Amino acid sequence: MNCPECNIQNDADSRFCKKCGLEFESQEVERSQSTRPSYSDMLKTRFVLWGAGGLGYVIGILLYGIWGGIALGVLGFGCGFYILSKRKND
Repeated sequence: MNCPECNIQNDADSRFCKKCGLEFESQEVERSQSTRPSYSDMLKTRFVLWGAGGLGYVIGILLYGIWGGIALGVLGFGCGFYILSKRKND
């Protein structure tokens, strides 16, 4: 990697330039921060999953009783996971 200040060749894993002492920005920190989901994205994920599962549970109880509620609740969570996986791939 070349130093942007003095254009001297440095090792790829160097943190500072060996001639002028300029500190290089850490590329690992930048990558890890950019791929981290925001707090609002995490809340949306939880609301989609709990909303789909809860709605399935309530509708299942109203229509089919407790076992129908459990079955439709699990199905709702599955649909929520499916929706989220499609959203992340787009």
